Amino acid sequence: FLMPPQVAAGGKGDRPMTFPHDDSLHFPAVERDYIRRRGHPSFDWLRFAEPSARHRLKRPLTEARIGLLSTAGAHLPGEDPIPAAGPPRVLPIGEKVAFHHIGYDTRRASADPEVVWPVRTLRRLADQGVIGTVSGQAVSMMGAVLDGRIVLDRHLPVAIDVFQRDQVDLVLLVPA
Repeated sequence: FLMPPQVAAGGKGDRPMTFPHDDSLHFPAVERDYIRRRGHPSFDWLRFAEPSARHRLKRPLTEARIGLLSTAGAHLPGEDPIPAAGPPRVLPIGEKVAFHHIGYDTRRASADPEVVWPVRTLRRLADQGVIGTVSGQAVSMMGAVLDGRIVLDRHLPVAIDVFQRDQVDLVLLVPA
């Protein structure tokens, strides 16, 4: 949490405020417990023993092809929304999109897609030479998938295939 300096300092000199460690106040624990109370009593976060491998870009960012992956539930108007557990949709960049999502109010995204579907921003960055090019396709998934294995085993392979075929160097992940 971000706090103004005077609050963080306890309002007295520059002595920092201390908080007792309490896992029940830790965001992941709060979110996990909320999901459990909402009808998924066995829910827990996926845990990994080691961090993911890091990969350096093979070319400068100014020459890199950038892909877009969003969990905003974007789909083409007239199509059925993405079901709660997928599968992901491959959408042409630049097409008008609609949003449907079980985990957030989509009115803001519908009014300004850039908040979760930043195509204009990516194109502007390419036009300014900050990035090389933008992939011709984006991948949209439903966020709020409670079984992380579905995302890892079913959804990400689709996205990886799309971006590899389009020779994408770097993917911008926009969670919603």
